[in-house]
This record gives sequence, structure tokens and C-alpha cells, in this order.
Amino acid sequence: MKKTLAMQLVQDWSLLDLRPMHRALLRRLAEHTVLTVQGPLDRKRELVWHLASLSDSSDPVLLESMYRPGVLIVDCDGLSTRVMADRDGDAVLNAVHHRTKDQIRLLWHWSLHGKQDLLWCTELSFDGVISDARSLNQWLRVCLRHGKVMEGQSNRLLQGIELPKLAIPNSTFI
Repeated sequence: MKKTLAMQLVQDWSLLDLRPMHRALLRRLAEHTVLTVQGPLDRKRELVWHLASLSDSSDPVLLESMYRPGVLIVDCDGLSTRVMADRDGDAVLNAVHHRTKDQIRLLWHWSLHGKQDLLWCTELSFDGVISDARSLNQWLRVCLRHGKVMEGQSNRLLQGIELPKLAIPNSTFI
């Protein structure tokens, strides 16, 4: 838990439609990998997690996640049902096809057939597929090293708050 209001290095991670078990696995391994990837002189990096569902089109976090710099991980099942529906003018599918600058996009297909989706996901402008523990570990290292890192507040409640500066007049105390 963050105990300071000072600005830190922040990396945004957006997870779309990942199951709770997969989210927990990803978050724990990412937090552990942050410690091993950083050198002793590096500033501590905070990971900020954003969760959204592809089935809820009215969710503002969903479209914001598609364009946010950082790391985007999308569950294959949720995306494939969205693609199969083939909705014309769908904002989410348009965001999938138009990748943004400074974003690493990964498809989560945790199964034996996950590696076969590499061709399909590259056509949708994804960088790769997470299909097993080995690919998860490799992609975590890539994302932590090469993902967009910004300086800011890791706590979303504190992002827009500026603390007042107290001025003490020059006076002598008795």
C-alpha cells in the first residue's frame, strides 16, 4: 500500500473480461516480477489495474482502457463472442482494430489451443498470446521493461487532488 503522496512511476494495466482466478494469477506474478526486473538504482514502479467487461458497452472504463497507454490484456472468449456478433460500427471493435501508440496488447487464451490464436490476434493488432505459464512469464517481463511508464499518482483517488501549501509568516515565537 502506498504511504506517500510523492509522484511515482506508474504503469497502467487494463484487464478486459479476465476471470477472477486469472486476474489473481496475473496480478501476483506481475507484482513479483516488478521486483526482479528493476535494478537496484531504479525508482519503484507502481502498477495500476483497471478492470472492465467487453459485454458492458455502456461502461466508460471499457473504451478508455482500449486507448490507454500501458498494457492491455483481453480475454479471448469475450473478444471472440464480440467479433462473432460482427456488429457494424461497434466502438470496441473499432478500438481493437486501431491500436494506439505506447500500448502493448495481449490476448489471454489459457488453453492448449492458445498458441494457435497467434495469427488471429496479430490480424487484430495484438502483440501476442498468453497461453500458458511460460508465455505469461515472458510477456510480463516484456511489458514491465518496454511498457509505457508515466510519472503520476498510483492511487486513483489522489490523482486529481492538490494539497494546499501552507505559508508560515516570518514571525518570532516567544
